Amino acid sequence: NYYYFFNQRGNVYAPLRFSPSKELDFFIKSNPKILFLRDPRDVAVSAFHSFGKTHPLPKSSKSRKVFLERRKRMNHLGINKFSLEFLREIVMPVYKEYAQFKKENHNLIYIKYEDFALDVKGTIDSIISFLKLRVNNYDLENLVNKASPITEKINTNSHKRSGKPNQYFESLDKELIDFISNEYSDVLSELNFDLINWKL
Repeated sequence: NYYYFFNQRGNVYAPLRFSPSKELDFFIKSNPKILFLRDPRDVAVSAFHSFGKTHPLPKSSKSRKVFLERRKRMNHLGINKFSLEFLREIVMPVYKEYAQFKKENHNLIYIKYEDFALDVKGTIDSIISFLKLRVNNYDLENLVNKASPITEKINTNSHKRSGKPNQYFESLDKELIDFISNEYSDVLSELNFDLINWKL
């Protein structure tokens, strides 16, 4: 839909629900873009806790039944098997496209969630500068205070558990982390995510 993709205010595309496509070539080349991605290993951990534990149930009975069956299967698999499956089938194919997208586009600022979480103000300043915006200090401070994704305490019963980066260190087996780092080293490197090898 032309009017959806091309508008003055721009659009936000959720990375795992939208990937670069040929029909957006003109849009991609001619407009400034913010590519904002979280470490895929943390995406998998977050998905396990969200869809497996805390995500609200769908309202319709049909959708709720499918959702609960999926939740039951996820918990049966456990976080390690689920994460590997989720990364292979859902996350990494899309991240591979975004790695290529990042490499081929110049009118783009790439931001990792991890950098944003640890330096909210610095990240927002970079975006403001990239987009050539004017934001007064009062509005900037309000935005920084509201935008911080990290909570003080981990709440396993909340949809937003903690927001802290690198949770996969504590959640996934070391052997699995090694395997993922080796299996997807090209994509992780292109997107500036750390390659972890516990055997070194």
